[in-house]
Amino acid sequence: MTAIRTEFEAGCYAVTPSVQNIIILDRFRQINVAKVDDFSPLFQILKIKMEKYFSIETLIKANIIFSLARELGLQPGMFVDGDKAIIDHCRAKIAGNVLEADHELLLQELIDAWYEIANHPLLKKYIRLGEFMGVDNVVGCLFAPIGGYELFVNDFYTGCMKAFVNAHFAPSQLMEQFAGLLYSSFDGDGLQHDIFYCKEMFLKKSQLILSEMGNEEAKAKAYLVTQHKSFTTFKGAWFFAVIGWAKIELDDVENFPEAQVALGQLLDRKLITSEEAELKFQLTDLQAQLAEESPSQIFQFNFSHLSPIHDKNKLIVSAIEYAIANYAKQYVVKPYGKRTQEELPLYLLAGQGRDAENQLKVAILEGRAEDFQPFEWYAITQKAKSKSLKDITRQMIAIRAFKEEPLWLGVPNIHLVGTSYIVQRFVPPVTFQYRRLDNVIKGARKRDRIAMPSNALSLSEEGVDNLADSLQETLNLQEMSPNSCILL
Repeated sequence: MTAIRTEFEAGCYAVTPSVQNIIILDRFRQINVAKVDDFSPLFQILKIKMEKYFSIETLIKANIIFSLARELGLQPGMFVDGDKAIIDHCRAKIAGNVLEADHELLLQELIDAWYEIANHPLLKKYIRLGEFMGVDNVVGCLFAPIGGYELFVNDFYTGCMKAFVNAHFAPSQLMEQFAGLLYSSFDGDGLQHDIFYCKEMFLKKSQLILSEMGNEEAKAKAYLVTQHKSFTTFKGAWFFAVIGWAKIELDDVENFPEAQVALGQLLDRKLITSEEAELKFQLTDLQAQLAEESPSQIFQFNFSHLSPIHDKNKLIVSAIEYAIANYAKQYVVKPYGKRTQEELPLYLLAGQGRDAENQLKVAILEGRAEDFQPFEWYAITQKAKSKSLKDITRQMIAIRAFKEEPLWLGVPNIHLVGTSYIVQRFVPPVTFQYRRLDNVIKGARKRDRIAMPSNALSLSEEGVDNLADSLQETLNLQEMSPNSCILL
C-alpha cells in the first residue's frame, strides 16, 4: 500500500470490501492514488506459487514507468539522459490532488518498483532481451534494462488466465478487475471507474492470448464466447443510445482550454469552476444527468432483459461516465500536458502529425539538432510516422556511430607496434552509444556489454562485427510454445 498522500480521499475502483490504496494511472492518464481491490485472495484461488508471486501494486507501478516511457518513444534503462527524461515526464504527469510534498516520494516508489520487478527471478529470460541497452547502466541509469517487458506482462497474464481456467473461472469479477488494472497501466490508457471498462478489457486481452493457452485454449475460448454474448445482451440498445446522446453533448468540448479540468470535475460530481461560461453551459445537461437520482426519465428504454438486481438508473449513469472518459481520452487528454508544439522539445514532435514532423525534419536539416542526445534520436525512430523523417534520423545516427569507431579499426597493423602507452594514446575512451543505437535500429544487439577486448589491437573489423547478435533472433523468444508461460 502506497504512502503517498492526496488532498482528498482517493477514488474507489474496488468491487469487494477489501481494498488497498495504490498508485495508478487514472482516467486522464495522470499518476494518481486510488482504492482498488486486494488481489491476494485471487492469487490464492489461482494457486500461484509464492516464488512466482509479487505484489500487483509493484507490477502496476512498473507498468506506469513503462507506458510513460513508451509515450516518449523510450525504453527504461537504455540511456542515462533518457531515464532522466522518463522521470521528468512522470513528474509532469502527477495528478493535481497528490500532495506536492510527496511528489519525489512517489517517483522513488516507481523507481523502486521497477528495480524490484527487474530483479525478480521470473524476469531473468526477459532481461536478456535488454542486453543491447547495457553499458550506460554503469554510469548512472536509473532503471535496469528489460528489453522484453511487453512479452513478460503478456506471459504473466497468460499464466493467470490458465490458472483461472483450472480454477473453473472463479472469482470472475475479481479477475476482470485485475485485467482492467493491469492493462490500463500497461497500455497507458488509464483506469476508468465504470462497470463496462474492466469487462471489455478482460474480454479483449483474454481473446488475444488464446493461442498461448495450450491445453486450456478450448475451455477458455468457450467461456469468452459465452461472456461476450452475455455482455452484449446486457448492454443492449439502451447503452449505445446513451453513449450517442453523451457524445452529442460533448461535441467540440475539446476546443476549450479548460476542457480536461472541467470533465474531471464533472466525473467527480464537483462544481465546474471554469470561468468559460459557454463550456459550463454546454456541460449543464450532462451534469444534471449525473447528479439526478432518476436519469432514466429522459431515456425511455426497455430494461426487461436485465435482472431485477440491476439498477437501471445506475446503469445509465455508468454509461454516461464511460462516454465522458472515452471522449476525454480521444480528444482532450494530451500526452505531454498543456504544452503546445512550439513549447515541446524538438524530438517530441515525432509522431505528432504531418506538420509537426515536417517541422522536425527542417530543424534537423538546418543543423538545429546537432545537440540532440542519443535517446532523442532513438525516440524519433520509435515515434516517427514519416518515412523520410525515419530515413534522415537513421542517417544521422549512422554518421555519429561511424565517428565513434575506435581508432584501432582505422590504423592498419597497429598491433605490430602496440604498447600499453600507444593503446592509451590512440584509443580514446568511448561509450559507443551511437554504435549501439545503430545496431538496435538495424535489428542487432550486443551479446555482452561493449568493452575493449584484451586482444583489441589484433582484432579485425569482422571480429568486432561478430560481437553483435541479432535482436530479432533474441525476440524469437516471443514464439515460445504455448505451455511455456511463466506462471505454470
